This record gives sequence, C-alpha cells and structure tokens, in this order.
Amino acid sequence: VLFTLLGREIGMCIYNSEECGVYISMLAPTVLMMYTDSVTDGILKGLNDQFRYFAYNIIDSTIRVILTFVLIPLMGIKGMIIVIFVSEILNTSLSVARLIKVTQMKIDVVNSILKPTIASAIASIGVLVFSKVFSLQYSAISLISHILVFIVIYFFVMFLLRAKSGVKHLNIILK
Repeated sequence: VLFTLLGREIGMCIYNSEECGVYISMLAPTVLMMYTDSVTDGILKGLNDQFRYFAYNIIDSTIRVILTFVLIPLMGIKGMIIVIFVSEILNTSLSVARLIKVTQMKIDVVNSILKPTIASAIASIGVLVFSKVFSLQYSAISLISHILVFIVIYFFVMFLLRAKSGVKHLNIILK
C-alpha cells in the first residue's frame, strides 16, 4: 500500500524522477504477490512438491513469453506492466491453491485479509489527509513522516478491530 500511495514521493526522493515514481506506484501491488509466491513456493519445495512448483513456473514462463511477444509491440511499457501483473497473479494463484490443497490449510479471511485491508485503507486516507494538511515538499523527511503516520494509524486500527495478526505483529515489534 505504501508503494502505491507514496510512489511519486519515493521516485523523487531516491531517483529524483517523478516518472519513476509513477511506475513504482503502478507495480506496487505485484510486490505482495511476489512475496506470497516466493514464500509459498519455498513451503511447497519443503513439502517435497517441487514438480508442481516447476510445472507452474513453466506455465508462467510460457504465458509470459507469449504475452510479451504480443503486448510489448502493441503497448510498449504498459504492455510489459500487464505481462507482469498477469504472470504474478497466475503464478501466485496456482501456488497458493496447491499449498491449500496439500496442507488442508484453512484461511481466516476476516483476520488475515479483511481486517488488514480495512486498516490499510484507513491508514492510506490518514496519510492523504496528513499530506494535505502539512503539504510537505518531496523529501526524505516527508517520506519518513508519511510512512510513520501510516504505520501508527494501521496498528491503531488493527488494535481497534481486535485483529489477531496486527496485535501479534505489534507485540513482536515492541519486544
């Protein structure tokens, strides 16, 4: 969420480029998928399910090559962004579905997805209000202050929602 929300600011602070920040914001949602896929693939390998991991990556690579061949000549960089999104959604979905099947895992949708999403949305609104009220220039101090505002609001909302994962993460940080 922070990369999406603060992409332009990150682009300006680190690369001195607002255009770079636009691409950071565009690609930000894939970070969560990449992380989830990486962890899921590691778990599947640990459960001796390497063949499925390998098969999913072959499928993903094939689709990526086909889409790259078709979309980049038609759409340029926007086509490549579409390729990345499609590839990450496909690979993550296949891996997570396999992990759920192999482990018989039950996902607590309310505490693992819904409450963090609500807390992120409220924290994002808080950061937008903060940036309107204080209208700071693109700078490292501005970026850090926006991140801190987000974190404080996020954990406060998770606490109010009695979200198990948010309280657990806060306890780990405070130890």
